[in-house]
Amino acid sequence: MSGPTAEATVAPGAEAPREIGMMIAHHEELQRELGERVVAVTAAVRAGDDADGVRTALNDFVAGEVIPHALAEEDAIYRAGADLPDQASLVAGMILEHHTLVDLASEIAGSATDFETALAAAAFRELFVVHVRKENELLLPALVAAGTDPAALLATMQQAFRTRKEQAAANGATEASHANDGENVVDTRVPGAGSCASLANAAVDALAPGGSFVLIADHDPRGIRYMLQAERPGSTTWQVLEDGPERWQARIGLAPQPA
Repeated sequence: MSGPTAEATVAPGAEAPREIGMMIAHHEELQRELGERVVAVTAAVRAGDDADGVRTALNDFVAGEVIPHALAEEDAIYRAGADLPDQASLVAGMILEHHTLVDLASEIAGSATDFETALAAAAFRELFVVHVRKENELLLPALVAAGTDPAALLATMQQAFRTRKEQAAANGATEASHANDGENVVDTRVPGAGSCASLANAAVDALAPGGSFVLIADHDPRGIRYMLQAERPGSTTWQVLEDGPERWQARIGLAPQPA
């Protein structure tokens, strides 16, 4: 999927600018493709079939298309909407819905069973449908009414979407690489995931002696290293894997117990 590519209307009986119609058509495409993947997972679970393939297809679509689209909206459409006094509350609420979508996406990716994946996928789809309707019927028309340049808005959205997709692809490649090594990844860049310090502490607490995980951050996490050294002197290890400037990675380990 390359982004908004077709025309639609903003509201029944209203003439939408071409660019707004393209955004709405992209929403419809996302909903359709998401729905197909959710139905495939649900059908496999109900039939008792192996759902690995359809689970992977769903997760790849959510992580590689839907979430990057949502984050791109925050970079473009919501930023414009937040400047409108009568739309600020709507935008704030929709950002909170994005946080819930990200949490549900994590459940889809990390579910232990096909049944749990199906439940998280159904909840994700229902929220996404309602969320998109708010954007199509409330936020986009408000932006048009306020005189926002639709061509500039679309161009900003398309660029933000490309950037977010590239980031998602890079994150996925990193996680796949560590997964192949059987190593857990703690990505602190995920919206709503929690503070870097709390995530690192929780991950260390879950380690067995000699175990490790990879911490990913969008800033230099050396403060976490100092915190662990102060709170757990001599019990943790730290290996720098990537040292900025856009992404930092460190392998944090729990020292083996003395023989």
